[in-house]
Amino acid sequence: MAKAIPIVMPNTNHRLCTWHLMQNAVKHVSSLFRDVGVKGVFSKFIHQIDDEEEFKIQRDQMLDRYDARNNHWLEQTFGVKEKWEWPYIINSWAAGMSTTQLSESFNAFLKDYLNCDHNLIEFFMHFERVLYDKRYKELESEYNLSQKLPRVSIPTLMLTQMADIYTKTIFEEFQNEYVQSIEASIVGTINDGESTIFTIQMDID
Repeated sequence: MAKAIPIVMPNTNHRLCTWHLMQNAVKHVSSLFRDVGVKGVFSKFIHQIDDEEEFKIQRDQMLDRYDARNNHWLEQTFGVKEKWEWPYIINSWAAGMSTTQLSESFNAFLKDYLNCDHNLIEFFMHFERVLYDKRYKELESEYNLSQKLPRVSIPTLMLTQMADIYTKTIFEEFQNEYVQSIEASIVGTINDGESTIFTIQMDID
């Protein structure tokens, strides 16, 4: 596939899935990075370095620190750095995808609508059904979300913030506790010199 893509589609770029890259790193070189862990080393090269020269410096420092210049997997992986490292792919359009999980998920979804016996016209007819169902579910989700937003009974800063964080059910429980707490009154105080004990009365109908 990697060799066929530049031949069939010369203006495109073949990229590696960063998720699979990390899984392979865990499999092949975990023993090298026991002090910080594989993810602690590779996440920097995948996500944080955006300059080619800085990438080379950090790579050489890492290889020297862990005495890993002769590691076959690292040699192969850094040999195709143009397919996964950010400084080299920053100008390659990929629809915001860095892993194959999204495409794999969509492929699995397509299987319910398409099969290899469809001709081109049938393919596009079924593909339109896929798009319609996807768009309908998105609209349905947006509608349900707008109808199920938590209702803030007292517009305090705390409740407003929690309404954005909690689900509707959890927020209603939190709001009930909050309202009861502000309706409580102090009916007794005991001060023993080191601490103060308050007796609270809840006015519950």
